[in-house]
Amino acid sequence: MEELDVAVIGAGVAGCYTAWRLQTEWKTPEGNTPRIGLFERSMRIGGRLHTIHPAEMPNLRAEIGGMRFPSFHRFVLGLVDHLGLETRPFLEGNANNLFYLRGKRLKTEDFAHADRIPYNLTEAERGIQPPLLFKSCLARMLPQELDVDRLRADEGLCHRGFFHQLLQVASHEALQLIQDAGGYYSALGNSNLADMLYTLLSHRKEAEVHFVTLKEGLQSLPQAMASRFEEAGGKVHHDARLHELPHPADDLVISVRSEGGDTRLVKTRHVVLALPRRSLALLLGRCFLFDSRQFVHDLESVTGQAASKLFLGFRQAWWSELGLESGRSDTDLPMRQCYYFGTEPSNDHGLLMAGYNDGRAVDFWSGFVGEKLTDSLLESRLETPPRILDELTPDSSMIEEIRRQLSELHGIPVPAPYVAYFVDWSADPYGGGWHSWKIHARSREVMPRMRQPFKSHPVYVCGEAYSLDQGWVEGALNTAELVLQEKFGLAAPPYLPAGHFLGD
Repeated sequence: MEELDVAVIGAGVAGCYTAWRLQTEWKTPEGNTPRIGLFERSMRIGGRLHTIHPAEMPNLRAEIGGMRFPSFHRFVLGLVDHLGLETRPFLEGNANNLFYLRGKRLKTEDFAHADRIPYNLTEAERGIQPPLLFKSCLARMLPQELDVDRLRADEGLCHRGFFHQLLQVASHEALQLIQDAGGYYSALGNSNLADMLYTLLSHRKEAEVHFVTLKEGLQSLPQAMASRFEEAGGKVHHDARLHELPHPADDLVISVRSEGGDTRLVKTRHVVLALPRRSLALLLGRCFLFDSRQFVHDLESVTGQAASKLFLGFRQAWWSELGLESGRSDTDLPMRQCYYFGTEPSNDHGLLMAGYNDGRAVDFWSGFVGEKLTDSLLESRLETPPRILDELTPDSSMIEEIRRQLSELHGIPVPAPYVAYFVDWSADPYGGGWHSWKIHARSREVMPRMRQPFKSHPVYVCGEAYSLDQGWVEGALNTAELVLQEKFGLAAPPYLPAGHFLGD
């Protein structure tokens, strides 16, 4: 039986960060360099950060997972600088980028003319661009002098839904416009009002917000940490899914299973579950944490948000003829968001994220690729990773449909792509592209309990799901750092900004 000091489960951002920090900075109670194992069910590092190098486009990157960081996420940007990873500005659009809403093709300038907008807005809502209309809704919901650090302590707010409150300050047509033009169904979802407002307003003091990405793709961040972990003596175990975590007698003993069904036992002093909510839920019946009703209640306090992406590669960047070079266009068609990811310098091939989908739009696109391998129960027997299609034929039904919608959005015939990539992150074992707190959840109480569900047993949970920055790398790092400081006694690293709030 293999023996470890710490078994870290999941090689996404939180898992790689935790394993690397422990291997390089922590010492066992005996003063020894620890034996750390990082266990990953797939054959790659990165979790929901997944960068593809498209065929015949050596200088472009298809981010079929996370793709950017906001400038106010200073923890992740400090870590990126510490690791020596090169950043670049994320895509920004121009006045030529499109909105295609209710059958009308619009540009940003059109929103100043109420008669051009196909929504029945009130007099006060007319002539305002959708992002500014959304900000005005938030301004009417809360006073400007609000102390955001105390916001989540308001017991009444956590029992109300975000969409409930929006309907009190804006017409349904205005909210429909914000949702249609904003590209996300989940942006106006009925999640926990206290936590949603905290997320939206805690950084409104920022004078300017911009987005950056990594030159080699966001997956290079966890890959860099995994490499440093291995260089320091740690070991990454691929094709190693956590199969069972029984109630410990003395030391913890976990069983790890390969895709082929081979199982091995590992004895360890600590277990770190760096997993999203759905991956945790799939351990029902095989993990002693479910003996606690409190853990089950806390696990269910967040919901996974369905998300999918579809990338297409073209022999020519046909959209450049329309003056479209970067940034995105938005529509109420099922494709929702269209990002122009640039032109390959060596051959003028173009890369397009032809669909970035959430909510009901995900079911529309996943329906083209067969049965979705998940169900609504906690336990599923269909634990198959998200399906990535890199050889879709030009005449496949999905490609034909996305070409039809692209043509409708842009007003020109769209040629067939030569390569395509699709992923549905709501499939097992991820259960969603990101998470949000449910109404009635008290995140201030849930987060510290999730970091160590049983105080008597050294099993810890970290990751984006149970954080204040859900949907972002920053949230995954915050919870991992809290586990490292609280449970292993590590000091804050030099790249962590002074006064940075990690969470409750």
